[in-house]
Amino acid sequence: MNTKICTAECGQKKPLSQFPKRKSSKDGYRGTCKSCMNIRSKKSYQKHKDTILVKHAEWKVNNQDRIKERSKEYYKENKKYIAAKNAEWYEENKEARAAYCLENKEVIRARRGDYYQKNKEKLGAYAAAYRQENKESMDAYQVVYRQENKESAAAYNARWCKANSDKCAAKKAKRRAKKLNQTPPDADFKLIEEFYKEARHLTETTGVSHHVDHIKPLDLGGLHHQDNLQVLTAEENLRKGNKY
Repeated sequence: MNTKICTAECGQKKPLSQFPKRKSSKDGYRGTCKSCMNIRSKKSYQKHKDTILVKHAEWKVNNQDRIKERSKEYYKENKKYIAAKNAEWYEENKEARAAYCLENKEVIRARRGDYYQKNKEKLGAYAAAYRQENKESMDAYQVVYRQENKESAAAYNARWCKANSDKCAAKKAKRRAKKLNQTPPDADFKLIEEFYKEARHLTETTGVSHHVDHIKPLDLGGLHHQDNLQVLTAEENLRKGNKY
């Protein structure tokens, strides 16, 4: 017998595949068909909606770690599928998304800024790990992007350097020292960057331009190392030149 009559609301004769399985039943299937069970579930949900939502909210609060782990596992197992679905969604909603972003530009910017401030260390660690794992592909992408967008890339770099003059100066010095092969293994780049921050701070607070100086100049074999740096006024630094 491949059919059965539903004992619930519909009372229709249906294939067994339309009934949920139940081991305790003689034929191995429930008496209520799937359609009727869905209708009952929806009615029950509507009747007890407020209670159910409260319980769900409480469960989420009490099981945040479990939810995160489950989400991570699901993402790891379905990475390609999720990426494909996201790409499909973005393509289908490109215009609507662009319009929404334009209308809510300030709100989105504020929300992102707030999120970044609250998760600064976490985002920094994630970005560093991602760069380490994808260094070659990122470098290749940057080269292609700069070639195709020379003007916009140059404009962005100029704006960034203006807003982050200390970091920009530190990076230039690092590049120069790297070319000369004069950065020792024990160089602490965080400590080095502090010198450039101090120079920027003094420049802004005193109105007098300050530079970070290599006590023993790089051109004379000095190292790009925190123990070989000092902050001088621009005038003092230019007067010192390559003297040591």
